[in-house]
Amino acid sequence: MRQVTQFSLPLYGSHRHSKPNPGTKGLLDLVDRTRGHGLRCDQKETPVGEIMTKELVTAEPNDNIAECMRIMTERRVRHLPVLERSKIIGIVSIGDLLKWVISAQDAAIDHLEKYITGSYPA
Repeated sequence: MRQVTQFSLPLYGSHRHSKPNPGTKGLLDLVDRTRGHGLRCDQKETPVGEIMTKELVTAEPNDNIAECMRIMTERRVRHLPVLERSKIIGIVSIGDLLKWVISAQDAAIDHLEKYITGSYPA
């Protein structure tokens, strides 16, 4: 998970000062949720439970990139919590996936250019 630039935060079942509850209750996507509330969102007064995504859309570690992108497009979400045995082990963002796709396309183009020009290793 990213430490500095993450705009999504998983929310768990118990309060931060009580015994931890491993059950995830929702995902707080700061950009989407605060935009949806507009100027009515008072950061000091609005409980996160009012603005969090409650129906989580999740991925598993073995899900492929194309499937995650399909899910994110269909469900219109920017972040997918990655679960393993019902525990969040990470969050993948649409930016993470696009960065990987662009990198893979760049590598394919490089290989094709080398093949066409004859400089591809035999």
